[in-house]
Amino acid sequence: LNDWTNAAFYTGVFAAYEATRADQLLDSMMAMGERKQWQPGRRFDHADDYAISQTYIDLYRLSGDKKMLQPTIDSLQKMKDVEGNEVRKHGITWWWCDALFMAPPAMAKLSKTMKTPAYLIWSDTLFRQTYALLYDQEVKLFARDASYLLDASGSGKKEANGEKIFWSRGNGWVLAGLARYLQEMPVKYPSRKFYVQL
Repeated sequence: LNDWTNAAFYTGVFAAYEATRADQLLDSMMAMGERKQWQPGRRFDHADDYAISQTYIDLYRLSGDKKMLQPTIDSLQKMKDVEGNEVRKHGITWWWCDALFMAPPAMAKLSKTMKTPAYLIWSDTLFRQTYALLYDQEVKLFARDASYLLDASGSGKKEANGEKIFWSRGNGWVLAGLARYLQEMPVKYPSRKFYVQL
C-alpha cells in the first residue's frame, strides 16, 4: 500500500477528501496509514518510496499526531547520513524524471509543516541535480532517466528516426510535481522563480 502506484492514487484521494469532506475517504486513508504504521517505502534513498509521505503529511495536518511523520523523518535522516544504492549506482540521488513528483513535494510539505527549512533546501538541491542531468534545454523536456541521455558522440537510446526519446508521462509527472512543490514553497523562497519558469 505504500509503493509509488498506491501513493499517487492516495494524493488523488486526499484531494477528493478536500473537495468533499467525505468521512469515508478520510477513514480509508487513516486506516491505510495505520496498517502501514506510517512508513514510507522500504528504500530510504529512493524518491518513489517517499510519495506516500505526501498523504501522511496531509493527514498529520488534520490530526497533529507526530507518529504520522516520524518514520518519514527517520528515513530522510538515513538518506542524509548513508550513501544509498541510487548514488552508488548512478552517481545521483534522483536520476529519473518522475522522481520529481514523488519526493520533492513530500520534502517541501514536511519543511512547511515542521517549520524546518532544511528539508526544502535539500529537496531544492536534489531537484536541481536531476534537472541538470535530464532537462534538455533545446526541446524543453526531461529525458525519462539517465539511460536515455545521448553521450558526447551522440550514442544512446534514440527513436527509430534517430531523434532523442522523451517520455510524455514522465514529463507529466514532472509538471504535476512542480504544481505540488510550488503549493508548499514559500512565495519568497529564493529559488521559487526557477520553478515557476520551469
